[in-house]
Amino acid sequence: MSNIYFVYYDKSQKLYYYYNNATQETTYNKPKNAQLLDPKTSEPFVFPEPTSKVHKKQETVLNGETIVPSNNDRNVLVVASNAIVYFVYVDADKELYYYNPDTQVSTYNKPQGDFTFLDPDTMQPYVFPESAEPLEKIQSLSPYHSPMKSHEAKPRKNMRVTLEEIASSPKRNPNGYKENRSSLSLAEDATAVVSNVKHESPDRSKSSHIRRLSMQFDDMPRPDVLEAVLHSLPLDSQQEIHQFKQVDFAKRFFKKQRKSGIFSRKKLTIEELSSFQNEPICEPLLKSLPKNLKDQAVLMFKNIIAYTGAKIRVSTPKAIDKIVEIVNGTPELHDELYAQLIKQSSNNPNDECRLRTWELFLVAATLFPSSRDSEIWIRSYIRESMKNETGKVKEYANYTFIRFCSRCSVGKAVHFEGGHHQIVSIIRAPYECNIKFGASIEEQLWAQKRTHPKFPVPYILHELTELLLAKGAEKFEGIFRIVGNMKNVEKMINDINKGKPIDTNANITDISSLMKAWFERLPERVINNDLIPELLNAYEIKKYHRFVAKLSPTHQITLKFLIGFLKKLIKCESVTKMNAKNFAICFAPNMINMDSSKDPFEMKKFSNIATDFLVTLMERLPTDDIYPAPPQLL
Repeated sequence: MSNIYFVYYDKSQKLYYYYNNATQETTYNKPKNAQLLDPKTSEPFVFPEPTSKVHKKQETVLNGETIVPSNNDRNVLVVASNAIVYFVYVDADKELYYYNPDTQVSTYNKPQGDFTFLDPDTMQPYVFPESAEPLEKIQSLSPYHSPMKSHEAKPRKNMRVTLEEIASSPKRNPNGYKENRSSLSLAEDATAVVSNVKHESPDRSKSSHIRRLSMQFDDMPRPDVLEAVLHSLPLDSQQEIHQFKQVDFAKRFFKKQRKSGIFSRKKLTIEELSSFQNEPICEPLLKSLPKNLKDQAVLMFKNIIAYTGAKIRVSTPKAIDKIVEIVNGTPELHDELYAQLIKQSSNNPNDECRLRTWELFLVAATLFPSSRDSEIWIRSYIRESMKNETGKVKEYANYTFIRFCSRCSVGKAVHFEGGHHQIVSIIRAPYECNIKFGASIEEQLWAQKRTHPKFPVPYILHELTELLLAKGAEKFEGIFRIVGNMKNVEKMINDINKGKPIDTNANITDISSLMKAWFERLPERVINNDLIPELLNAYEIKKYHRFVAKLSPTHQITLKFLIGFLKKLIKCESVTKMNAKNFAICFAPNMINMDSSKDPFEMKKFSNIATDFLVTLMERLPTDDIYPAPPQLL
């Protein structure tokens, strides 16, 4: 069964992709030695004969002359054997982008050189409008990132990873819930939420052009730092393929049920099963839920009705405490809770009831991760709600998405021991939360929309770097190497998270340790766990530029800001006695999760790789577009 793939066609990219139902793997590369089935018939898939093709010219030499066949077939385009072909597409904003089928690279920058540009529909040379100059789309592009406003489902290439223990996949328990789940590229998804914030519309005419990087970074595009955050709307690959459809979700996960009533024999339709109702349920929604949890699931739904006022239009606030109590410590109920919330927020005719349902959604997303199997569906549903809802409900959907991605990236539930007032603080978070230490980059960007809506990096980093420079970091020997008083650092962290300003009278070593602590306490490190295997591979092939391009816009810009600051300090090496390697050793453990439970020899090797990575960035990565911070963004 694991070698069976269903074949689908991606109309937007005009490519076939392959989905393995057993492993839930999606790839655009045609699997070898696999059985390919039509998802509609479950019969062997028959690829249609192409109506037009591209043929490379087969050049031959005869009597010293090169003979090239002519193009006599109007449906077949003949190009030179060494020609580099780009297909030209138009995105939703009517902007052109270019796709190379050989390298699978997409870019909004028109490739310069002797290239062949084709119309993918006609397979004939693309005719550019006279006035059309391709815009330089401000977004990080790589072989795994579509230039569209979502992530293209590009397969990862086979990677030669030597540190198998570090790069190994997280384990699942028999119920499908991951233990210590690795990251789900939170920022890649949650960046889109930040883009929904009402910032000033950027002037595209003033967008900085993407400059070519030096040395081995010469093929990594440099995004405009602001628009990279505001205009990228990525989805993960499976999420894009499985655009959320309520009926499909219910068919896959919900169990069949009958209408309530002693004499009722009529089964509920899928539409009824997956839509709002103001009456209690008699059975859990999910067919995968263990039978011994039936009563808890039914009671949970009863309390959802009570809290949201679905039946009597009056909310019972303390019912939310009961919901958290039921789910707390029982991971098998996580997905059931999300399924019930999806049901109760779908086709809900009462605005106030729907808003309270999204308050519950936010509490769930803050405390409980879903299983990986249902995660793409839940994220996709929230994304759909972000587009379709308005007002406060839309705000809650946006913030719920950030929290849900963050909680799933951590992979562990919060063992909640707080009271009702702490649950209320979660509900108020979209408008009141201003946590700097322990919150994701995206959550911090959301919070600072009220004070620094244009700044694309968490503002506290700007404050810390400026304070360090003001205190003489460029003249302080051992800056960042010398550790501050950690009691003082912890006190500053607590004060800052309560809304107090940074203590400008603190010792310079306390401030430098505070800055390292900020990176260390991110729920998802700047280099997230999912990308560690690719970092190891990048080290082996010495292609760090490609790796950096795979970071999400928010994480990439934050990394560049730090590198820019460290490059400034490196210029003072003769005084500080700190070179690029010294800084890399100080920051690598805070930027990348180095699991101390691994074999010491392997951890030492990984530490060396992480250090080499940061040193290379300090030597070769241009950062002048973000550091020093452009005044117009502050």
